[in-house]
Amino acid sequence: MYRSGDLARWRADGVLEFVGRADEQVKLRGFRIEPGEIAAVLMRHPSVAQAAVIVREEHGHRRLVAYVAGQANQAPDAAALRAHVGASLPDYMVPAAFVMLERLPLTASGKLDRRALPAPELTAAAWRAPRTAREAQLCGLFGEVLGVERVGIDDSFFALGGDSILSILLVSRARQAGLLLTPRAVFEHQTVAALAAAATLIEEAAASEPDVAIGGMPATPIMRMFAELGGPIEGFHQAMVLQVPAGLREADLAGALQAVLDHHDGLRLRLVGASPESELALEIAPCGTVDARACLRRIDVSGLDEAGRRGVLGAQARAAPQRLSPRAGVMLQAVWLDAGGSAAGRLLLCIHHWAVDGVSWRILVPDVAAAWAALAGGAVPALGQRSTSMRRWAHWLAAEAREARRLGELSFWRGMLSAPSVALVEGCLDRARDVAGRAGQARRGRAPDVRAARSGRCGLPVRPACDAGSRARKRR
Repeated sequence: MYRSGDLARWRADGVLEFVGRADEQVKLRGFRIEPGEIAAVLMRHPSVAQAAVIVREEHGHRRLVAYVAGQANQAPDAAALRAHVGASLPDYMVPAAFVMLERLPLTASGKLDRRALPAPELTAAAWRAPRTAREAQLCGLFGEVLGVERVGIDDSFFALGGDSILSILLVSRARQAGLLLTPRAVFEHQTVAALAAAATLIEEAAASEPDVAIGGMPATPIMRMFAELGGPIEGFHQAMVLQVPAGLREADLAGALQAVLDHHDGLRLRLVGASPESELALEIAPCGTVDARACLRRIDVSGLDEAGRRGVLGAQARAAPQRLSPRAGVMLQAVWLDAGGSAAGRLLLCIHHWAVDGVSWRILVPDVAAAWAALAGGAVPALGQRSTSMRRWAHWLAAEAREARRLGELSFWRGMLSAPSVALVEGCLDRARDVAGRAGQARRGRAPDVRAARSGRCGLPVRPACDAGSRARKRR
């Protein structure tokens, strides 16, 4: 039907077995990336003779790393190469590190020898100490987010291993510390010294209009999309399982969840009405109106073995989403598997997808941990400065959609949507019939001409799923 880029082999029993990618495409932080496309951009730089880009995992983070060999008598500069790639490709395709080599290592068959590529040295530049309190603060935040012990004011966030997702985490931590930054500023300024000059104190950046976080709000685009699709939305969620310490007190856990519910407006979202025209009426409830104890369930698993605990966790992971209800204002469910005073327990957090996404967990989980630690130590939780409210953000999106420059793009997107697409089934899908609950399996036999094609008798080329090197090893 189409070329997917997947490599597969068709087994004798009729099963199609996936064995890899033909084009070396990778998925990194939710984006599909073709490293060869990045290498091709690097090769257009006048100082580059050879280039290769791979994904490496360093310190628990998967990052793009570029390996570059320079032209004769030319030494490529990492900063210049980063700017060169960034001018042609989106931020998520800019390598986190550049490794300069005399030449790329090759195998005996002339292919890139990935095993011989050295790990990047994500180290600081010539160290200069912070000169101001703000520079010292940012040095500490760089080190905290990137896991680097010592950071100087000339060190680049990306040269130390940062990427687009970690830049969002840096911005969040900076806000908690009272500094106002944007992810764009991190990409534009990069070093501690430059960011310190660009950052402002949150109290100095007062909004031109008050940010009222409570009350009615327009639906965001993802909410409108689900209203247009029709069908139930209650179980649309994301979940996370956290390890919690032995001897955890229920009062401390409930207090930590209450602090997070009061701090993050999206967790108090309520669907108050929906029209047949897919118009949603939403509101953010005031702090304190959602009771954390009503969202928390404790289950004693201290008498169960590991298999039994996994079974309970699986059952609760299926049950918790069923209790979510935007119409009732129930956006969060928490299940604490209490293993007793001598073993670590588990905390299942299940949140409706209207209030959480993949990046949100990097903010919510540290907030839960910080609030619990404060309560366990007898202190009052303090979750840092609040940023733009969800309600104001939704109003901004609605206003942006009415801007003249956005309206001018409408014909382009309508043209994209009107283009013909490949139909996966005969006829049209039925929303009442063709649902996940009715999914099943279908078995089909192979026609004689297909079997002949597999053996090459139809004149069609048969492409094996292994390279020449692996075939030579098999012969030996």
